[in-house]
Formats: sequence, C-alpha cells, structure tokens
Amino acid sequence: MSQRTEEPILRVEGLKKYYRANEGFIENLLGRTQWVKAVDGVDFELYPGETLGIVGESGCGKSSLGRAMFRLVEPTEGEVYYRPPPESEYADEAEVELTSLSSSRMRDMRKDLQFIFQDPFSSMNPKMTVGDIIGEPLDIHGIASGAERQERIYELLEIVGLNSSHANRFPHEFSGGQRQRIGIARSLAVDPEIIICDEPVSALDVSVQAQILNLLEDLQEEFNLSYIFIAHDLSVVEHISDRVGVMYLGEIAELGTTEDVYNPPYHPYSEALLSAIPEPDPLWEGDRILLSGTVPSPLDPPSGCRFHTRCPRVIPPESFELSTENWRSVLNFKLRLQGAESLEAVTALEADGDEVRDPSTMNRTEIEALVREEFDLPNEFADPRVEDELATIIDSLTEENLEEATTHFEDVFSSPCETDTPEQVPTGDTHKIACHLYDEAYHRGPVGVDGDTGAPADD
Repeated sequence: MSQRTEEPILRVEGLKKYYRANEGFIENLLGRTQWVKAVDGVDFELYPGETLGIVGESGCGKSSLGRAMFRLVEPTEGEVYYRPPPESEYADEAEVELTSLSSSRMRDMRKDLQFIFQDPFSSMNPKMTVGDIIGEPLDIHGIASGAERQERIYELLEIVGLNSSHANRFPHEFSGGQRQRIGIARSLAVDPEIIICDEPVSALDVSVQAQILNLLEDLQEEFNLSYIFIAHDLSVVEHISDRVGVMYLGEIAELGTTEDVYNPPYHPYSEALLSAIPEPDPLWEGDRILLSGTVPSPLDPPSGCRFHTRCPRVIPPESFELSTENWRSVLNFKLRLQGAESLEAVTALEADGDEVRDPSTMNRTEIEALVREEFDLPNEFADPRVEDELATIIDSLTEENLEEATTHFEDVFSSPCETDTPEQVPTGDTHKIACHLYDEAYHRGPVGVDGDTGAPADD
C-alpha cells in the first residue's frame, strides 16, 4: 500500500491526558501533586472512510485517548484537528481545532463526532425507553420532533437490526448484543462522520461479537463513516481495521496498516501481543513470548523506552559483550535492586529445604548463588568484565549496602533503551515503529532484519 495522498479527516498532535492522583490539601499546598500519565504525547491521523484500530493491554491509555480526543474528558495538552467533509454542515470550515472550542461549540460539533461505549447498559438511562434514548440526540440538536422524530427512531432501530416495537421497551429488557445495537443506533441518530468505538464488543459472546462487527462494517460502507476502534483483542482489531496503532503506557509504540503491524518487522511489544493470539486448533502449541515483570505505574513511567523494563529484546550496553538474553537477566537484577529496601527484597529465594533462612546471615558465596538463581544469571559470563562488575555489586550486597550496589549498577550497566526515548522509525511507506532496534544510530554495525522473526541481526 503506497503513502496516502488524501487529507486526513482527523489529526491528533501531542495529545496528553493526565489525571491527578491525589487531591489532598496538604499535598497540593506543598507541591506534591502526582499525575497519572494516561496519555502522554500521542500523534496519528484518521483518513476518510477508514477504520483505525487502537490496541494494547488494559491500562495502557486507550479509552482515555478516545475520551480526550472528543473532550468527554478535557485533555491536558495537545491538539485535535477535524477537517469536515463536503457533506458536513461545517464544510465551510477548512479545519476545526477541537480542544480550543467552547463547550457549546463542541456540543454542536458532536453531530459529526460520536462515541460508542464499552458497556451499553451503564451508558443508558434505565428509566428511559429505547425510543427516548435514541431520540435524545435528535432533541438536543433540534434535528427532528413529533412524527418525524418517531419515524427517525423507527428507521434507526431497523438499520441496526431491531424493530420498531422495541422503541417502547427499557434497556434491562434486552440482551447485551441488543443493547449495543441500541447504542449504535443512538450514535447514528445525528448522522455523524466519525465514531469512536470504545471496546464495543469486549463484553459480548464471541458469536455476538461477530454480528456487531459485521454490522459496524455494513454501516461504515452505507454511511461512509470513519471509525477509531479501541480494543484489547488483536484478532478483533485485525478483522475490522485498515490501520492499527499499538499503545503501551500512554504512547504509540507502532503504527501502520493492518498487514504491516501483523507481519514482521514488529515492535517487541506487538510481537509479544501477537504471540498470545490462540489458534483454532486443539493441537496448537504456540511459541508464546512471556514478558518479564509487570506493567510500570503511569504515575512514574520508566525513562527512555517505556517498554525496556519488560522487553525481551532490550539492547545490551555497548561496552560489554552480552547476549540479549543474558542482558535481560542482568537488567531484571538491576531493576529489582533499584526498588529494594532490604537484602531480602533482592533475593526472594530464602528457603533451604523446609528452613527459611535470613539472607543477612549468609556468606558472600551463598548470596551470589541466590542472586544467580533468582535472576537466571549464567554461572559465568563470557565477558570477564561483566564478572568483575557483578562481583563488586555482590560485595556491596554482602555488606548490606544496597545504595552502593545500586549506584555502581547504574554507573556501569546502562542500555540506550533505559536512557533515550525512541522516535518513530519508518520501516516502509505506511509503517512506523518507536524502537531503538530499528534506528541505525543504536547499532554497532549495519541494520539488518531477520526475514523469519523480524528481529534485528546479531552483531
């Protein structure tokens, strides 16, 4: 697929959404306010008639991104530019910057910009009939009233696969799939141009998911809609999306066409997510990539590449001869040491048979054995310099001087993944990956890509 020539219908530039983590008077007075960085500098474009999938683990910022774009929550920083198409009533405006609009102007703009929520039941007033739920946007924007309003409600119900008799029922009388159809009908009531679908099928059975996805595709073709489809299920995103953005900890890690993202080269995070997709074969034994550690807190995201704390392909320090696998083990040791307050917190393996031993009573040899076992370090590294530096760190641990051990670790062992924020590197006309593995500046030799795995060639 060649580079697009048409103008995007929506552009997002540097969008951020931070949530205050503490509301205490004393914390605010002393300037100790902490911020959850749910969305932290996101850029992308949406083109007319396409579906852009946004995918990632729970808590990566997908839903916050969608809500901040259309100001269901106010963004902290950044711009969202909407270019109304010729058929829009706002077509006389070449481009509208949404984050700077007044509340009343933004409400008017919602005729073009709609939202489908993850849980259709919680987004509906249980005391209102389905007819009134679908008709509410018509009332707010003064689109129709009386018999015309009723006729429009019946028409919308039939468009989404329901019938006019459902208009007099209440939300609790419907199944989850039917309620989602009602939510879709409500979003279509104002004849929008763009719809953000926030996990619209995640709470539904698989068979119902397929029906809703097919409905969304049919509606897109019939009404020339543009979708931003937010989900955590990569197989669902692959089915419906033209392009895909992979989010991790508030940032876009990879962006490209569906074919680009689902085939090598991959961002290491995307590769791990894709390896977890099951195959419809009872004999299938997938080569799953298990990520070490846990997702860091968005209160204090890691420096450099935010994925480096879990990445199985993190770049080793240039000053040592270390395999990627061994460097991952060393880095796990370093990360554990950074947050440890005691020797016990570093060496989790304290048991000797049925007897629990205190690491502070162990000698140096025993502590070293515990460390190597805990972090799966080899008995001896090929590079003697690694052994020398590791010996110095073990010496400090034996003396229970964790601060000295941590300082020495940070001074000696450092990867560019820990210190330098990756830029999005083009791997083709329609594909970008924010990873140092694909940036020539971080390679000791020529950049190569293994045709089978997508991994950069070994030095």
